[in-house]
Amino acid sequence: MLDYTIITATRDRAPTLDRSLGLTRRTVGDGVPVVVFDDASADAGAMREVAGRHANVRLIRSEERVGPGEGRNRCMMAAETRFCLSLDDDCYLASQPQLGRWLEDRPGDRDVAVVSFPYFNTQEGALAPERKEEGGAVGFHGGANLMRRAEVLRAGGYLDWLVFAGEDTELAGRLIRLGYRVWFDPSVVVQHDHVPFARDERWESFHYVRNAMLVNVLQKGVMLGVPLGLARALRRGLTAVSMPWETPRALLAGLGLVPKCVRERRRLYAPENGFIPEWKQPA
Repeated sequence: MLDYTIITATRDRAPTLDRSLGLTRRTVGDGVPVVVFDDASADAGAMREVAGRHANVRLIRSEERVGPGEGRNRCMMAAETRFCLSLDDDCYLASQPQLGRWLEDRPGDRDVAVVSFPYFNTQEGALAPERKEEGGAVGFHGGANLMRRAEVLRAGGYLDWLVFAGEDTELAGRLIRLGYRVWFDPSVVVQHDHVPFARDERWESFHYVRNAMLVNVLQKGVMLGVPLGLARALRRGLTAVSMPWETPRALLAGLGLVPKCVRERRRLYAPENGFIPEWKQPA
């Protein structure tokens, strides 16, 4: 039984999305439903044309840019299957994914909220991570994973206000703290073309730096998270973004959101958001 939906968040990359959908369709066939989230692309018509070119694709659109995390949330809410296979718009499946273990929904796996898959960078010929053995993981790639849809949404899904960068790290850490597991499965490899087309480098640099601090505060609290987050954000801003002059503005914005992080920690880590063992679930 096909019990998963492929979900993809995209913006201003119609040709890239078209290629990825076509290659994935060639592998999995037309029966698997696909939900595509258009994150306020400038040419909405081009996105509709791409979606209409491929079988069994539902396109949803935001007129305001919200980021890939919230885009995935909206795809999950629109899906009707138990699981969602998340692929970025420059990712595709070159071989049939072996998802039987997860789709069987075995009781021993029900605390696995996200199954992480490796990326194969087709430009560099490199696999990330290089890990060969399956097992527990502390994180996952947002564009290469299988999510247990209802459970991820009940745990709060992606934080819409992070917008971009670090949203996967934050969600993985939260799920684990709430009693779920993140599992690494190397048997499914997602091909990643790593297309730089239509990237907003200033926007990305700002969010990479700001969120490097915010994720630490969300996960570790104020006393440890603020100094550690500031150090990591400063390091990222000086060494790992294309526009380092965005760093001061990003750091100030991050500091301004510390009170929100404190409030959100209380809400996100409420016991009712956590994993419910089978013996506690309603009949």
